[in-house]
Amino acid sequence: IGQAISGAISKLVNELLSRPWETSVLDVKGDFVYISGGKSQGIKQGMVFSVESPGKQVKSQQTGFVITLPGQEIASIRVSELFGDDETSEGSVTKIVKGTVSGYDIEKLIIKKKD
Repeated sequence: IGQAISGAISKLVNELLSRPWETSVLDVKGDFVYISGGKSQGIKQGMVFSVESPGKQVKSQQTGFVITLPGQEIASIRVSELFGDDETSEGSVTKIVKGTVSGYDIEKLIIKKKD
């Protein structure tokens, strides 16, 4: 049983590590976007991220499962400073360098690392 549990945990960790990093918006004040994640997640001043709208959810006629379509990039943000004491309280202050988040529900926006 222990070996099966260890194998399942290893598979889960590998799956999580293979997914692209993304985070959420904490707040927006003018051109400043506050996001979750900081030093512990490898974020540094000057990094640029993409702000995406959520993708539409559709039901596959083939499988019957709900599939989320890719979102659309609505803005780019650049990290200007980091805050927080540890991985549970860290965040980043970013400034919009292209586009806008105005008119979007910030709780649904997705922040992704640019290539």
